[in-house]
Amino acid sequence: MVPGHGPDFSQMTDEELEKQLIFLESAFEMAWEEEGEEEEDI
Repeated sequence: MVPGHGPDFSQMTDEELEKQLIFLESAFEMAWEEEGEEEEDI
């Protein structure tokens, strides 16, 4: 995200923040899994 162009975290409820956190965690997990799979093929 570009600063100033993403969600306004200061205006979010705890539930909305938790959803954002889960999304970011899953995105990082997918990125690391893909990277790990490529290393195994080498």
